[in-house]
Amino acid sequence: MSSRSPRALALAAAVAALAALAPFVLGSEPAAPAQTGPGAQLLDDARRAAQVQDFSGVLEVSWSDARGAHTSDVFVGSANGVLALGDRPQVIVNGARRFVQSPDGWLAVWNQDAEPGVPSPTAKWELAVRDGPTVAGRPTREVDATDRHDGLVRERLYLDATTSLLLRREQLDERGRTVQAVGFTSIGEPAAGMFIGALPGEAPQAPSRSTNRQPRVLHEVAAPYHAPRSAGDRFQLVGRYDEDDHTLHLFYSDGLYSVSVFEQKGELDPTGLPSGAESRTVAGRDVRQYRTPGGSAIVWESGDVVYTTVSDAPVDQLDGVLADLTPPRSTDAVTRVTDFVLGPFSW
Repeated sequence: MSSRSPRALALAAAVAALAALAPFVLGSEPAAPAQTGPGAQLLDDARRAAQVQDFSGVLEVSWSDARGAHTSDVFVGSANGVLALGDRPQVIVNGARRFVQSPDGWLAVWNQDAEPGVPSPTAKWELAVRDGPTVAGRPTREVDATDRHDGLVRERLYLDATTSLLLRREQLDERGRTVQAVGFTSIGEPAAGMFIGALPGEAPQAPSRSTNRQPRVLHEVAAPYHAPRSAGDRFQLVGRYDEDDHTLHLFYSDGLYSVSVFEQKGELDPTGLPSGAESRTVAGRDVRQYRTPGGSAIVWESGDVVYTTVSDAPVDQLDGVLADLTPPRSTDAVTRVTDFVLGPFSW
């Protein structure tokens, strides 16, 4: 395994950013007719609104890690159905397609158009609707996502009562405490010239195929890689991608949360990882967990493969995914650094 992997670094950084952004660009397809309801309909309305309405604003991201509580402001703007993250966009979302700006140009992180539909959130989550608070000066409708298995509310989504744009999301832990939040502090019409510098013209554009690199969609994976069709608590595999640097990228979803898994041959040297990790044991394996603005990143080793997950899901939801991803425990060696796991901490 190469100790330098710019493509994998860019991928992990992009997924960390997209994890925070994901609820603002909901699934590419509407819920199945048998699984619709007021909550699912509102989320589908939010998906459409994000694709057809032009806006710009500032998102406040708040999260906590071993070092304490943090906040960060991120500019976001959308025009002509293309959404950009950052003052000089490093992440572009165009419908089901996601792109990141890397040193070598635009990189396609994934394209859900090539994959089966993301599962409906109502298969796992009960979506209750009520009037919400004012967010960024706008009245909202609130959608509370309750786990059908344990009856706990884990996510609150606040949609503009007039436009259906998603204005804020709050993630709750098992005790009902808000542990992560992303929401607009201001939102309005796009400012003139706000996108100049990242792409030609005054509005974001999806990179053409001639200017971006595409991962190769896989229909199956070979050993030592492992790609179960389902993992954890009703997460379904909806994308398999082969990257240029021999990194396998798997994309899982339960309809509300997403989990990206990077698998790369090699051995992990813990001394090469960033500081601030929380050490835990999951399914008998030692893992190192980081909380980032985009969610959680977890690193571990199994056999001859190093795994990194990046997700916006609650940490307890990820433990089952980790357990199902790794084959039965074998004798592990820990000798080399995996630089690509630094990506989620670079933005």
